[in-house]
Amino acid sequence: MVSAFKKNVLNYLSQVHCVPSYQGPADLLKVKKIALPQNRTIYRWHKSLKSVMEFYPSIDLSSFGLVHVHIILSGACDEMLRLPFALEAYWLMPKPGERVLYLHCALPEDFKKDFQLLFKDLKKAGFFKGFVHFFSFDGWQVVHELSNCIDGDGRIRFPIVEEFAINKEAFGKKLMSASGLMKSYPLVVPVIFENFGKRLSLIQSWGLIRQRVGRRVWSYLPKGTRKMPVNGKGYVKRAFKLLCDWSLFRQNIIHYRPLLDHSVEIFMILITNKNDDIYYFIEGFREICPVVEFYPGTQNVSMLRILGDTDLIYALMDRFPEGTQKQVEIFFLDKSKTWGMEKCRLLYEQLFDPKKGVWCFDKETIFLQMLEVNNRGSK
Repeated sequence: MVSAFKKNVLNYLSQVHCVPSYQGPADLLKVKKIALPQNRTIYRWHKSLKSVMEFYPSIDLSSFGLVHVHIILSGACDEMLRLPFALEAYWLMPKPGERVLYLHCALPEDFKKDFQLLFKDLKKAGFFKGFVHFFSFDGWQVVHELSNCIDGDGRIRFPIVEEFAINKEAFGKKLMSASGLMKSYPLVVPVIFENFGKRLSLIQSWGLIRQRVGRRVWSYLPKGTRKMPVNGKGYVKRAFKLLCDWSLFRQNIIHYRPLLDHSVEIFMILITNKNDDIYYFIEGFREICPVVEFYPGTQNVSMLRILGDTDLIYALMDRFPEGTQKQVEIFFLDKSKTWGMEKCRLLYEQLFDPKKGVWCFDKETIFLQMLEVNNRGSK
């Protein structure tokens, strides 16, 4: 059994987070000039910590014509997890005795109005009692050198003296469009969303894509491509290479559940005058929080995820004293309810047309689909 807080394991996660492109364990050893264990040891860690160790590539979705939607639902039913454009979901606690469902979604930017109409219909149909939402650009995660700030029992060491490595280019929308890539190599779309939120091998990615789309899988590849239905990992590897060549890979996102053994994760909706305010806000937590993730809003409403212990709670009290004018909403992660629920998945096979290389969003079809899911769940 591998210790979740073994120094080498924590060091490995920090290095995976920092690589400049999406790499498997073997390629990671070639790219980073650092002392890491052999591949066999890394694969053993992966196997032992499979259920608690997640890392996956973060891709610039705005270049694909998508916008992030952050939705807070009160009185939501579990069927909302089947929303076809949802990326991930969490149960959050705004106050004791109350739970809300947070959905992080990716929406084709041209269909914002249809999305709002869809949610009005879903509310009338009883899928939830109330909701708030806002749009954001692509997110960015900051991870300290975990082996230096987490002890052998999983507790945070203070103070954390390492500087935050915030990429200011992460703020705002990129001017580059990936529409050409979507048309020339449509497989990049299923590769992105099959790998969102989970760690997959190339073979596993190809297997899931084939399972979802069946014989239509060849429409996601350029004409004349040699068909290798069983050993298609080369297609997936090519997709990742293109994403990196087009500068669409952002970073590897790390979600490591053992870090919450002695800490809490807070989701914060922050209203600011400008996105640069997020940088200064995050800087205030530099010495006490090993992991911060943030999504700068398109209209000054941003989402932050901050992991810390009791010092984080006291820091928030100091940051927002009585009478403060800053508008903020704070939610605590309900980890037991969240980790026990079904995972979301963006249904690219429904929302993306590989032959035209464009997004689709049929509000009526999605609404009827959700009604069918709800009817099955009530039987």
